[in-house]
This record gives sequence, C-alpha cells and structure tokens, in this order.
Amino acid sequence: MGCASAPCHRPSDPRTLSAGRGYQTGYLQRSRRTTGRLLARLLADALRSTFAEPWLITWRVAGVSQFDCAIAVLRRALPALLPQIGLITVGLTGGAVAVEKIFAIPGLGRATLGASAAQDLPAQQCGVLLLLLIATVSGTLGNLLRQLILGRALRSGSLSAPTISPTMRPHYAFPITIAVALVLLIALGLTRDPLASDFLRLQPPSLALPLGADATGRDLLARVAHGAFATLITATGVSIACLLIGILFGLFPRLFIGPMEIANALPPMMAGLIVVALTGPSTYGAALAVMLVSWAPLAAHTAALVEEILARPYVRITPLLGVGRWHRFTGYVLPALVGPVTRHALVRFPGITLALTALGFLGLGQQPPYPEWGRIVAEGMPYIERAPWEVLAPVTTLMLLAMLAVSLGQMTVGMKKAK
Repeated sequence: MGCASAPCHRPSDPRTLSAGRGYQTGYLQRSRRTTGRLLARLLADALRSTFAEPWLITWRVAGVSQFDCAIAVLRRALPALLPQIGLITVGLTGGAVAVEKIFAIPGLGRATLGASAAQDLPAQQCGVLLLLLIATVSGTLGNLLRQLILGRALRSGSLSAPTISPTMRPHYAFPITIAVALVLLIALGLTRDPLASDFLRLQPPSLALPLGADATGRDLLARVAHGAFATLITATGVSIACLLIGILFGLFPRLFIGPMEIANALPPMMAGLIVVALTGPSTYGAALAVMLVSWAPLAAHTAALVEEILARPYVRITPLLGVGRWHRFTGYVLPALVGPVTRHALVRFPGITLALTALGFLGLGQQPPYPEWGRIVAEGMPYIERAPWEVLAPVTTLMLLAMLAVSLGQMTVGMKKAK
C-alpha cells in the first residue's frame, strides 16, 4: 500500500532502518541545539538581570575577586533556570515521537502513542506513568537544587532587585528585514490559488512559479503562503493562551504542580491523538492539543519568578506600609514578572509552530486539500531527492519565523532597558 501524504518505510528494510536511525540522530542533534539555544536565551536573561543588581557593584568596590563574583552571579542566575531543565528533559523524551512513528524506531513516545491508537490501556498507562515519573523526578531535583541555592535568601527576604540601565538600545534592522520578507511572501502567495493544478507535476521554480510546483501541479508559493497564514494565526493564538494560562497557573504553584507535570509529560502528538479521538482531525483540535501541553514551562517560570520577587526586600516590606495584596500584586509583582515570561513565550513561539506542523505532518491537523505547513512537508517528502524545493519552501519559511520570534524577544530586552 502506498501513502498519500507521508512517506512509507518498511521496518524490515535495513536501508530504511539505517536511514531512520540517521534521521533520528539528526533530529536529536537539532533538538539539542534548539534546547541549548532556549536555555542560553533564558540564562542570558537571568544573567542580564543579575549583572544589574546593586550588590555586584558593592562586591567589586569592596575588592572581591572576579572569580568569586562570577560564581556568585551564576548562583544567583541559575535558580530561575533549574525548573526549565527538568521540564525540557521530559519534553525531549516524548518529543521524538514523530520520528519514531515515521521510521518505526522503538522508543517510549512511539510505544505510548501506538498503545493509545490501539486502545491498549495497560501499555498506554505504563508509558504515561513512565513519562510522569521522569517529569516528577526531574522537577523535584530542579526544585531541590533551587531551594538549596536560594533557600536562605528566600526565607529572609534578602534577594536583591535589578536596576535598569539606560545604555542599551534595541536593534530593529534584523527583525524588520525578516518581517518584511515574511509579509511579502505571504502577500504574494495569498493572491494565488493554492488548490488549482495549473502547472506541470514537480515543475521547478521559475519567474512565473517562484517556489515551483508540487506533485499534483499546484503552486507551492500559494500553498506555503496560505499554510503560513493559517499556521501563524493558530500559533499566535496558542502562544497567547499559553502565556495567560502559564501566568495564571504559575501564581498558584502548589495548587497546579500536578497538572503542570502531567501537561509537560505528554508529548503534543499524544495529546493530539486524544483530542482527535474526541473531536476529529482539524486545525482547532491540533491547536487545543498543543495548548494543553505548552503552558507548563511558562507556569514553572512564572512560579520561580514570583517566589524570587516576593523575597525582595522592597516587596516584603509593603504590608508594613499598608499596601494591600492586590496593590502589591499589580504594582510590584506583575510588572517585574510580565517582561521575562513574555520573552520566554516569544522564544517558545517557534516550538509551538513546529508542534502544530508536526501534528499536520502526521495527519492530525488541517485536512486536505487545504494547505498546512506540516502537510506540505509530508506531501513533499517522497520527492525530496527529485524536487527538493517541495520541502525547502515551508522549512525555510519556518526558519525565518523562528529567527523573527527570537529577535523580537531580544528587541524587547533592549526596549525595556532603553526606557
């Protein structure tokens, strides 16, 4: 049997298994690089705030060595990052389910997903429990290390608050250039028909056909633009919802610690399968599945920041000055919280877009013939050697989107410091 939208590979073919293992290795390497960039961005944000705290200036004036200052800065910056490491660990464990599913490679995510599809409740429960166990152990270790580093300062309310330096200015050229390129691509493609087969099969790019044609002679520029428009709107809505849910649930960490670990333990593909079983494959089902599992890192970040903000001396003293809880929250906690969590949400925006694309790739999102990034990639995979433009067009657009989101996150830092 052939496959209509995704490449079929027989597990018994040694070449297929070798290619699958190689593709999985490449996927895991790309996942590690993406995870490293995410952690580096969060660490850079924490280091930037730490370097702006007044105690560091006092230490340097007092003659403390640079090595001791560097160790102290790391100890001050790492606690906000530790909860994310545990969440990312279990996320990587279940995140390889797409590659495991496509190439029939044994893995925990694929086994649990297959058990869900086959309604094998014992195997499904075992897989989910293992993912939850990994999430619980990782989260517990991260929180213990965080309490070990900041426990005394949190209890005594002696955490220092950063001061804002007016010397840094945001750089607009790079994000504006990428945004203009994306807008032009979408604007040019939206004027063309993504469903009409008016061209030759796998026709190469030309002036009349900038991105070439797919296997049925449809304009790839039109399909990528219409798919990008739909995916961007969906990813934006999911990101905003995750940001709001993450902040809301992060304000009550003891109440939502269980749902937080469960949400992070479930891969988006498994959540998508559960939602599809209830609502059927659709864009809204894919968006709901990604939203159900993507708010947990933002909630963990919010909880860590709230605990540190409440331990700052100027916040601890507000009840003695007659400041109510609501005024303290809206006037002191929320302004210090929104910036870092919003930048975190911007950094995760490409990951949410990629999760939606992966669900579309597996056939759990928008149904044909309507274009969607993941479906375009799935339709082009069998012809990647003969017509590489079928896959390069949506992948390049996704890369531009990722660079735009990360540069916007960096730009918000500059705007905050320029005020």
